[in-house]
Amino acid sequence: TVNVRFRNLQIPEYSPYTVNFAGRKIADGTMDLDLDYTVNEEKLDGQNNLVLHDLKLGEKMESSDAMDLPLDLAIALLQDSDGVIDLNLPVSGDVGNPQFDFGKVIQQAVGDAIKSVVTAPFSFLANLVGADSEEMGKVEFPEGRTHLLPPQRERIAKLREALNERPALALELAGPFNRAFDAPTLKEDKAVKVLRQRLAEEGSEVEEPSLTSESSQAAMEAIFSSHYPNTELEALKDRFTEKPSEASNEEKFDALAYRNHLAEKVIAAQSITDEELKAIANARAEAVRDALVNNSKSGISADRVRIREPQEVDSVESERIAMELAVTTD
Repeated sequence: TVNVRFRNLQIPEYSPYTVNFAGRKIADGTMDLDLDYTVNEEKLDGQNNLVLHDLKLGEKMESSDAMDLPLDLAIALLQDSDGVIDLNLPVSGDVGNPQFDFGKVIQQAVGDAIKSVVTAPFSFLANLVGADSEEMGKVEFPEGRTHLLPPQRERIAKLREALNERPALALELAGPFNRAFDAPTLKEDKAVKVLRQRLAEEGSEVEEPSLTSESSQAAMEAIFSSHYPNTELEALKDRFTEKPSEASNEEKFDALAYRNHLAEKVIAAQSITDEELKAIANARAEAVRDALVNNSKSGISADRVRIREPQEVDSVESERIAMELAVTTD
């Protein structure tokens, strides 16, 4: 059994080792190192506790043995608000094997620790604050809507908490949109807007008019006729009129079904442009940014949230469209 403790080692002195490992020099920082090894029948079982203080990477250097790792991102994820990185690295191997290389074993342990963080950054951030690791990296929106529902606000609050613990991290937001998913709601919104304007022109100010209410029927008929000038309203009404029968000598007009039909056709006549869909996507990204930034107690700096080009989602399988978040260095 071997137990060794090192304190306040100057990391730049170990740059030759880090160049071989990561292809980078170390510009600054100190480290504490606790090594606990047990060898039993040539089987090595060890624990390395590595604590790095104020680590700063230097220039890139060519090295054939260097691992291809996004070190800047890894450091931003691992380094807390006090500039400390605390890693526990288990190592094991057969020291009796001629191929056993202790340096390679350590390199693999560090590499595995870094890969586990950078390949699943939101799981790592979720673990920091006790959140659901499956949900931290996405924010969901209803069809055609940009507001955040309460569960999404709670998720963003947890993300904001994690980002405050990792001040070197930044987020990239690309608002999502999908025509088949978003357009029906946007078309209905447009139809309501057209109806509101029509009623206002007639001297009736209604903030949220109903497309199918009796009071809106005349205005909806006028709007319908503007979109479908070749359809006679009387002929259309006949479709919703039950003719006299032996049981009843009176015609029965289904006014509600008629008004529903008018609404469906007026909604269908509205056009939604790609620019409008992209505007919805950008508004979704802005809603997330505002929730992260505009909090008097724990809001993060606005320059840590970057809005990218809107992202068209191929298909939406559920009742919500998801915006996938991305982490980057500040």
